[in-house]
Amino acid sequence: MTTSRPSTHLIYVPKGRAREYAALACNTYRGCAHGCAYCYAPAIVIREKMTDAERREQFKHAQVRPGDFLNRLEWEAAMLKGQGVTGQVLLSFTCDPFQPLEDEFHVSRETIKILHHYGFTVSVLTKAPHRAIVDAHLFSPKDSFGTTLVFSNDADIAVEEPGADTYLQRTIVLGFFHELGIPTYVSCEPVIKPGQTIALIEKVYEDVDMFKIGKLNHDPRADHFDWKPFGIEVIALLEHLGYRRILDPDEGVKASASNRLYYIKQDLARLLT
Repeated sequence: MTTSRPSTHLIYVPKGRAREYAALACNTYRGCAHGCAYCYAPAIVIREKMTDAERREQFKHAQVRPGDFLNRLEWEAAMLKGQGVTGQVLLSFTCDPFQPLEDEFHVSRETIKILHHYGFTVSVLTKAPHRAIVDAHLFSPKDSFGTTLVFSNDADIAVEEPGADTYLQRTIVLGFFHELGIPTYVSCEPVIKPGQTIALIEKVYEDVDMFKIGKLNHDPRADHFDWKPFGIEVIALLEHLGYRRILDPDEGVKASASNRLYYIKQDLARLLT
């Protein structure tokens, strides 16, 4: 937990729904090459007046963040350490930290090193975990490693997440980190095909220390789902598999192989009462 609210730019306190995932966050790139059809980030990052399709196309042409990002990050991390701010920093909300740019620039790798040096722990959320394997030695049991799993088959991934890893790639790497003793988690958000969400939980739970479940929003398809039966079913399944529900998302840092947790995001939770 942070001991004070950081007044910085690169390491920041998320707002709204994002705050349900992490107390602190940092975005290592601008844009994302994965081109996920449901991604909310283009509308947040690109404020210029243009169509949604134009905005998404521009967002796919990702870039290294300008202005000597790593040096500025180190300055901020040192300042926050001096203020007594600690905690886990999520990489990343508005980009994927292990998208193709990472092969050349290694910004996320260096970010992890900097954050660790100044006393922070790291939580990675990526749809391209195969690129993170070479950096597995940087992680400790105080960190966490996660991937987003919306679909349990590659046909849907090819349509909705065309630049991301396959289902098999994601689950293999998740198991790899789990075997290393690094706390693992899966973000089932947004739920687009509820039946697939149930199926993938049943397939991967042995390698997952925490599940985070969130409904589809800002998409006409969300209006065609009956969310309450799904929520009841997914909670019953996770409880049956030995997971314990948490209501405070910050408790998620306690997830481990011996303390399996799950969190239902508020947009879905409020429909279950």
